[in-house]
Amino acid sequence: MARGLVSRGPLKGIGALQNGGGGIHTYMMKKYLIKGVCVKGACLGALALACVMGVAACRDNPDVTAKVDAARARNDGPPIWKVTAPDIDAGGQLYVYGALHILPQDLDWKKPDLEGVLTGAGTVFFEAPRDENALLRADVIRARDGFYSAGVTLPDKLDGYNRARLFAAVINAGLKDGALDSYQPWLAADVLALSALEAAGLTGGNGADAVIFAQASAQGKYIRYLETMDEHLGASVILPERLQIQELVKTLDDLDSLAEHTHLLNTAWASGNARYIDEVLLEPLRAKAPEYYEALFARRNAAWSTLLTPFVTDGGNGLAVVGIGHLLGEGSLIEQLELSGLTVERYYAHRGENVIKTIDLDMGR
Repeated sequence: MARGLVSRGPLKGIGALQNGGGGIHTYMMKKYLIKGVCVKGACLGALALACVMGVAACRDNPDVTAKVDAARARNDGPPIWKVTAPDIDAGGQLYVYGALHILPQDLDWKKPDLEGVLTGAGTVFFEAPRDENALLRADVIRARDGFYSAGVTLPDKLDGYNRARLFAAVINAGLKDGALDSYQPWLAADVLALSALEAAGLTGGNGADAVIFAQASAQGKYIRYLETMDEHLGASVILPERLQIQELVKTLDDLDSLAEHTHLLNTAWASGNARYIDEVLLEPLRAKAPEYYEALFARRNAAWSTLLTPFVTDGGNGLAVVGIGHLLGEGSLIEQLELSGLTVERYYAHRGENVIKTIDLDMGR
């Protein structure tokens, strides 16, 4: 069958989301260092042992376990960062929300922490305009920069093996043979990937940024954009052809398993596992395709930081909604904001009720 030509096998890496590693939420016991080894004749080690035994007892208590699970369900949402100026009295605050642009309708990802920061924000930033004029502009850019001139075709740019895989991918997407022959590699890769995701029930209309945009508009928020549509699409358009072809070939490699792996990624994102996303997706991209990462992520992150930094230092109060890939690791928007002198920390609004009751110890002699 033609489908067998599309993929060499499942994508390595994203499947690691299924196992191994630690979650983004780590529960730690705070250690208090007390001068001396004994308190009122009792060894500190014995006190520590009693604490451990108490925690073990709580862990085996079904009522406590249920409360912990409920607290995690409330708190474990997609990652949010809080950004403030060094002079907290003079500056404002900005919450930065890491979105996924394509989601299934049934994924539970909207948590109270997002609702809280959106309600309190005066200004909401998005990557690029989403109105009708912007969509028309996107069509113009694709028509101008997404196609080869007469006499040049995409299959001509590929070797025999990848030409066969492109043919199979086009047919499997429900398109006519040759439908993408005039497409530049960046646009062909987008069309094939989106077709596969939409067939699996994942659409841009369900994306976090689209949903939050609708909410912000309905609430009358002042909406700003971090880049124009020309800048937004231009990041792909200006890539050298060799990098575009590499991206198309990678898309063909991953196409058969793209929907499955995207579902795994969505699950990790919805539970706040930012470290997994960075390790599985962005670290390999930075290592294996640094030019691609620089053009699509790092360069744009630096530009966005120059817009957001004065917003915070001038006393602004807002929310920025950008793709989660822009917020993780080296070259991220988070790193750029920190380099500009702002204070950035992960934001957790809802911890849940305490499930272990503490007692005050008389530490006097």
